[in-house]
Amino acid sequence: MPAHGLHYLIDILMFGRPYPKIHEAMDAAQASLQSNHRMFFHDDLNLEKTIILENSIEAGWSFYYHVVLDGVSDEVGQQESVPAMVNRLLNGQIPFYFSDRGLLVRIAAIGIRNARIYPSSLVPPKLPYSFK
Repeated sequence: MPAHGLHYLIDILMFGRPYPKIHEAMDAAQASLQSNHRMFFHDDLNLEKTIILENSIEAGWSFYYHVVLDGVSDEVGQQESVPAMVNRLLNGQIPFYFSDRGLLVRIAAIGIRNARIYPSSLVPPKLPYSFK
């Protein structure tokens, strides 16, 4: 199970802010049930309830991404779960919610426009820093 900090990181990347109440509520039974806690509060009905109670589509997407990150973590391990999920988001394997506050959207919008793009076979340019 990914630590809450990893769920918050996905929230920040996708929405520009974390949704701690959602993740805490979803994982409330974790202390007593361990990974079996996912039988509770990790379903479509609770996703719909989250949207209604929070009056927020983004809260619903945070819920959705919580479940997805749990599944990805089971596949690749906690340490690789965020990079694997981001890769899947960018490859279209996971639905991508476009929030104008989300860091991934902002990085893509600004970064692509301003990036110096080098061919994959080119050696990296001289390092911009020297540490002595």
